[in-house]
Amino acid sequence: MKLIVGTYRGRDYIEDCLDSVTTHLKGVTETVFVDDSGDSEHRTWLSHFGTVIPVAKRNAGYTAAMHTVCAVAEGQPCMFLEEDFTFTADADLDDMLELLHHRPYLAQVALL
Repeated sequence: MKLIVGTYRGRDYIEDCLDSVTTHLKGVTETVFVDDSGDSEHRTWLSHFGTVIPVAKRNAGYTAAMHTVCAVAEGQPCMFLEEDFTFTADADLDDMLELLHHRPYLAQVALL
């Protein structure tokens, strides 16, 4: 499943997020960063971990970033994280997708 990560603060949080994804998240087939930082060095660094899609206008804000996220999702199941999210326990995207297939009302879940 595609993992989409929204970034806008540079490397302040993303390193912890990526470490937790590597350690705890199974089933990621592709990682895409939707970046609103306007920082070309940050984008170059992110490109080592996945595809980087800049938001059309620098610091365009949350709404523009979410429009970009929706375009990247291409109508397919995906997991979206903001850069300050970290996994503290194992999770499997294939298991989550199966659960959501039978319980679609859980499609937007806020995880603590």
